[in-house]
Amino acid sequence: MGMESYFFTLEVKCALTPDTIRRAFENKYSVSKYSRPSGCLFKRRVVDDDRFVIDKKAVVDIASVQETIKVVFELCFSNFERNLGYIFDVSKWVSSFGSETKLTVLNSQCDFDMLDIDGFKAVINREYSEKLRLFRDEYGETDEDILPHDFYDGKKRKRY
Repeated sequence: MGMESYFFTLEVKCALTPDTIRRAFENKYSVSKYSRPSGCLFKRRVVDDDRFVIDKKAVVDIASVQETIKVVFELCFSNFERNLGYIFDVSKWVSSFGSETKLTVLNSQCDFDMLDIDGFKAVINREYSEKLRLFRDEYGETDEDILPHDFYDGKKRKRY
């Protein structure tokens, strides 16, 4: 995770499998494969079969730990304000699969089921305020959906 992205985890207590949750995503959202730069000299991309992209906005990773499904979302700061509302709605939908959902943002954890949109935004803003400020200082205000690992291909640094 670089300067351009933020992430959070939902831990949902439920009996579903990661494959079942992924199929639910495929039925509700536009799902595509996730590919990332290989890091090699030549700009080859590598498909990551463990993660996928929803609506060209967020990278999703799903894992199972005992009776809990962990769903990790990674988004780019490039469209931060608008995507917070979007990803809150996605998160509410994911939390509906279980009896209890915890939200983990960096080192902070809270009961997601008790949050409304304003509470969710407050948690994300509190944990990422400094990183968001640095991003905006470097790249300015942006208003486009770009996946985190595609950001540097699509944006140039601000000129002073």
